Amino acid sequence: MNDIQKIIGPDYIRPKPEVILTLNDIINRNQSPVDLIQHTLDKMKTDAEKFNSYITIIKDEALRHAEKLEEHIKRGIPTGPLSGLPIAVKDNIFTKGIRTTIASKIFREFYPNYNATVINKLLEADAIIVGKNNLHAFASGVSNLVSEFGPTRNPLDTERITGGSSGGSASSVAFGSVPISLGTDTVGSVRVPASFCGVIGYKPSNGLVSRYGLFPTAWSLDTIGVLSKTVLDVALISYFIMGYDENDSSTVNIPRINIDNVAQGVEPRRITLGILVQESQTEVEKEFLDNVVSKLDSEGFKTERVNFDIETSHKITTTIRLAEAAAFHKDLFMSREDDYPRDVAELIRNGMSIPAHEYIQSMISRKYLISDFLRLFNHVDAVITPTVPILPPKTNEIMGKELDYRRTIIKYTGFVNLLGFPAISIPSVKLSGLPIGLQIIGKIYHDEALLKIAKTVENISW
Repeated sequence: MNDIQKIIGPDYIRPKPEVILTLNDIINRNQSPVDLIQHTLDKMKTDAEKFNSYITIIKDEALRHAEKLEEHIKRGIPTGPLSGLPIAVKDNIFTKGIRTTIASKIFREFYPNYNATVINKLLEADAIIVGKNNLHAFASGVSNLVSEFGPTRNPLDTERITGGSSGGSASSVAFGSVPISLGTDTVGSVRVPASFCGVIGYKPSNGLVSRYGLFPTAWSLDTIGVLSKTVLDVALISYFIMGYDENDSSTVNIPRINIDNVAQGVEPRRITLGILVQESQTEVEKEFLDNVVSKLDSEGFKTERVNFDIETSHKITTTIRLAEAAAFHKDLFMSREDDYPRDVAELIRNGMSIPAHEYIQSMISRKYLISDFLRLFNHVDAVITPTVPILPPKTNEIMGKELDYRRTIIKYTGFVNLLGFPAISIPSVKLSGLPIGLQIIGKIYHDEALLKIAKTVENISW
């Protein structure tokens, strides 16, 4: 039994035919690293052509890493627990010597001289970084239509948006060119595209994953998250990237998740889920209440309605997000305003108009909202919402109107970043042939408990 098997237990992974790789392949060495990476690179090329999921494909470095691992395996030299696993990362996460553009004109030819902490952790485990995913420029939009390298297309329906800003990450996983991608989430940027593309997207509790080497959007809201097609894949990668980092003072030193516990899931009848849906309902919200909640009830989960001030939370989240972005971009924006996309520029200008006292008051109010939400967990184990209250809009509907859709799209995701709680989006029932994302929000720093619930929910026959 190797290191990974000790971590994850014997019942890990049910292979899915549409995924080019299961982690079980790596565990059992069923494919040579070189063959696997070459196959991955070939499929990434197709993905880039059809869906524009990638800004950079890291061909030469990935193959060299695979060749080194294959040689070590042949010679019996131990390799890391993620040996040969191809992983893509959003192009706002620094990769040493590899172009990191933030999908912008300004950083089009930026090559960092150091790796983000999450990259180092993956490389230490011998995962192979194969590509940098497309994103909404400066990770500042919910559509993924605005990028120096062109829009990303949704593999479920190329006429619809992927969602953003981690749209390339979600698209690449949905198509199956990679099994795992790292994204970033400021007001829903992992969970929104996960919902729209029909994959799983996980935002950890704030502070569990280092943000060192992440190009910031709003530093007190930013989180690095994981996208994949199974909860256990998400949990496994999260295990390796979590942990205290002396380079990021926001990280916390608490035990990492236990993958074996996640694999066991939960007994539904012992779990109470709080339903958080506003009274004025969209078609998706109605479908969520009528079919998603009823299905959870039929599976044995206990459900009850809960209340939380989403509107006030949204206003405070918006103030903090815009003010922090404006503070970071101010000098660059003043000198190169014309090089910013229109929607991103408008957000920065809005942030510059926020007075200091309003930002400070929002940070104070944030603490009270955290306490309010935490009280819900006195009588529920998790809170559920639709990830996004609408289906992915068509590109021609949202092009040039991205800011008009923004409030609606992040309705149920943005406040989670404000509070710092963990959340995961899982595909559930379909409406008009498209999956509705079920968002499960856990208690802060109880990510393992959240993932156990998600593992059980994932197994439901939707």
